[in-house]
Order: sequence, then C-alpha cells, then structure tokens
Amino acid sequence: VLVERRYLVAAGFVCGIAFLSRSAGVALLAAFTVYLLLNRPRDALMAGVCAVALPVLWTIVSTSATNSEPYLAMLWRDWGDTSDEGALSTKVAGAAALLWVNVSAIWAGWLRFISLSPAPGIAAQCLGAVLLAPIVWGVLARLRHRHFDALYVCAYLAMIALWPHPAHAQRFLLPIVPLLFMQGLIVLCPAGTAATRASDQHSDRPPRWFLPGLYLCVIGLALIPGLVHTTNRLLNPPPEAARAFAHTRYWLRDTETQAAIADVTTRQHTIAALKKLSERLPRDACVYANHPQLVMLYAGVVSVPPYGNRAAGCQFHYVMRNPNFDAELAAALRNGAASMARYLEDGSPIGVLVHLRPN
Repeated sequence: VLVERRYLVAAGFVCGIAFLSRSAGVALLAAFTVYLLLNRPRDALMAGVCAVALPVLWTIVSTSATNSEPYLAMLWRDWGDTSDEGALSTKVAGAAALLWVNVSAIWAGWLRFISLSPAPGIAAQCLGAVLLAPIVWGVLARLRHRHFDALYVCAYLAMIALWPHPAHAQRFLLPIVPLLFMQGLIVLCPAGTAATRASDQHSDRPPRWFLPGLYLCVIGLALIPGLVHTTNRLLNPPPEAARAFAHTRYWLRDTETQAAIADVTTRQHTIAALKKLSERLPRDACVYANHPQLVMLYAGVVSVPPYGNRAAGCQFHYVMRNPNFDAELAAALRNGAASMARYLEDGSPIGVLVHLRPN
C-alpha cells in the first residue's frame, strides 16, 4: 500500500506538470482527481495536493507577473458571455446552444479527420459512425470499471465541448484519436475471444483476432486519404518564402493547394510583421494582443490579451488579423493612434500597431 501510495503521489506531481500543456494537461488533472475520489479516496488528499500544488503556484506567479488571465478564468469568462444581460433562462439557452454547437463541431472534426473534406459525404459519415461505435462501447465499458484512461477520454472531450471556440474542435480532437481507437480495440479483443468460445462447437468459428483485425482494417481504410494527402504535401513543399511551414498543420491540412499556399504565405508575412514590430517598440514595452504568445516570441516584448487586462497599463495595442479585425481596430483607435500598419498585396490586413493615449 505504501509503494502504491508513493506511485500515486508521483503521478499527481506529473499531472501537475502536465497542467502546463493547457487543454490536455487540464483534462489529465481533472481525470486524475476523479480517479482518486472513485478508486483511492483514502489517498486522494495527499496525491491531490501534489497534483494541484504546481498548477496553483504557476497560476499565481504567471498572473501576477504578466497581469494576464489564467487559462480556466478565460474559459469561465467566455462562457459567461454566451448571451447578453437578461433572464436566467436566456443565459441557460445561450449556454445550451453553445454546447450543442461545440458537440457538433467535435463530430465534424471527427469526420474531417476521416474524409479531409469540410463537407464529408454519406460514405464518410457511415465510416465515421462505424469507427465510433466500438469507441463509445469501449469507453462506457471501461467507465463502468472506473479505469483511468476512460476517465481521461471523457475529461478531454468535455474540455473540447466546453471550449467556446468551435473552430478549434478538430485541432483539439486530433491528439486523442489514437487513444480513442485503443478504446475500441480493447473492448473488441475480449469480444473476439468470447465469440470464439461461444462457437467452440462449430468448425467454422471465427478466429479470436477476427473482430479486432476487422476494426484495424477499417481504421486503415480511414487513414488512407490522410496518408496519401500528407505524402503529396511532403513531396511538394510550399513556396520558398514560406518553406518554414513545410512540416506544420497549416501546410499539411488543406486539401486545396492554392488555399494552403495562401495560408502559409499569410502566416509568414505575419511573422515578418511581428519581427518588424520589435524595431518600433522599446524593450520595456507592454502590448495588448489577441495572440500574446506570438508577440512575445517574435517581437520580444511583454504582451497580454486585451480582454479584462486594462490594469496591465500597456502603452500599445497590436490589432492582429482576425475575423473581428475592423471592430477591434476601431475600438483601439478610439484610445490612441496607429503608428505602424502592415497589409497583404490584396489589401487584407496583417496587423496594425496602435499607440495608446495615457489614461
């Protein structure tokens, strides 16, 4: 028992480190906590403290150092904005609608993984359902026995369903696809053995590997389009100006070559603009930006999200290319003046630096 307790404490510490990987780590920490409460309640306190110590410490330090919102705080804020001020029933309806959109986006992401098409046909949908059925069976069966891997699958999918940006559902889903397939294989292996035993009296009984082997064949069939597409992309790299994106999802994802070229070229221009930004800003500058990680990486200055962080007192606001660019730029210009702007050849924006007036 003492040895197992030490392992649990070590596992809790590792889960705490994994928290720094954001979505996957948050789900891992949540699954580990539930696993402890269900299976090892006597050891839950010690292992749980080891699991949450580092995330709590990191949240406090990072928030105080950058005046930014913690990851879960951003999630809570976005869910709080699902509807305008109004009755509780209106807010509940808005949250339910967002949840339904996210769940639909998970299904669309699953089909996109199989078909590589934004509008999969009936064949892709049927194949997706066939692949998903053993996965659901396996997850439910292992949840019944409170296995950690099934708890993690549920926690991770819940994170995707709760994340209020459906466009990211497919990207979030991809890392867990191998584990999803394993859930189906694990449950089919005993099923294959049971089918063999049940037909021992018959000479035409199926081999015990028949069901898992058949499932692997279906998985292989689903992977063929992706493998062909990825091979084609690797053999035909992007233009020289965007060659740095040759092994990224931005080049490998789109099935339309011209759309992929336009995407990676735009991202290359975005990076060039951020590097140029570093020449315009003092080293101690603070910049509001929708993607503060990119600004800190390429411009080399402190950056925080603009939402709820006005207390940070940043002197600049870098309005980056996004669907709400015009509205965000207009709001920023009400508080300052543009000092640098970068646009593509077709006139679409890359980014505008706004020098904010002192409060």
